[in-house]
Amino acid sequence: MVSSPSRARVTARLAQLRDRYGGFDVRQTTVSVHSEEYEANRDSAGEVLADVRVRNDAGELLSVEGESGWQAPMVSVGAGEPLVETVEHGVERLTGVRARVQELDCVAIVCVHDADDPDRDALYQLHARFDAAYDAGVPRSEGAAWRAESRPETALSF
Repeated sequence: MVSSPSRARVTARLAQLRDRYGGFDVRQTTVSVHSEEYEANRDSAGEVLADVRVRNDAGELLSVEGESGWQAPMVSVGAGEPLVETVEHGVERLTGVRARVQELDCVAIVCVHDADDPDRDALYQLHARFDAAYDAGVPRSEGAAWRAESRPETALSF
């Protein structure tokens, strides 16, 4: 079987991350989904989904309201987009807070299979958790806030 384009993009992003951050924890998981969900994930295959933990000077964490409650801001980075810059701009766009990525906490490679058609190529996604420092700005009053919890829920399951 020929390597899928999404796998090649994930492999290239991992190399970029290793060059910039050195060693970090990498986890891998495989999921099988029905064709409808597989198709829904096809457009995002090869993207990086970044979970960004931003702490202010008071030790509070920047959080956004998600489907299951408060969580760390999530930014999607497409193929060809600069990773760190896109993550930083995405956090500011979502929350109104400017933050600077400091380090990479961990990475998960997610391999998605079509349970209804096992002959289809697997789709690969890269999920990354970054720690960032507060730079400037105030959370927008709607949907973003500094929270005192020790850690907001994350959309990624690391």
